[in-house]
Amino acid sequence: MRKIIWNLFMLMVFVSCFHLFPGQAAATPSIPCVFEDEGSFVEGISVIGGLIIGIPIAVVGAVPAGVVGFIAGISFKDPVKGAAMGVVVLTIGACAAGQFIVGLPFLILKKIFYDGPKALKDNLRKNFLKAPSAYGHESRK
Repeated sequence: MRKIIWNLFMLMVFVSCFHLFPGQAAATPSIPCVFEDEGSFVEGISVIGGLIIGIPIAVVGAVPAGVVGFIAGISFKDPVKGAAMGVVVLTIGACAAGQFIVGLPFLILKKIFYDGPKALKDNLRKNFLKAPSAYGHESRK
């Protein structure tokens, strides 16, 4: 069991490192990435995790969601389209929930260890490491 979990983790790391389309991390156009514009480290892992969690939920819940969509579609005189929409909404919701569950720890790690120090460095450089002439001193040549 540990080997399977380790292999899945390494697959997510591999996909996040070699993600070719930043900002376009969704597996299909109909399943948007929850953490868009957060970089490959977060987007790649969240998309893979969303699919790993969302697809089994969608498979298990397809029949009940289809029945509910079929019943709702009767009032719009198109029960087949209602059934299809029920399954699509369930799939997108399950994949988005999976992306959030899997991607949130990686987003927190990125904010703590990358964005935080980067913002601190930029803020220090901007406010405290100004040229000597900014403080009224002449620079020595």
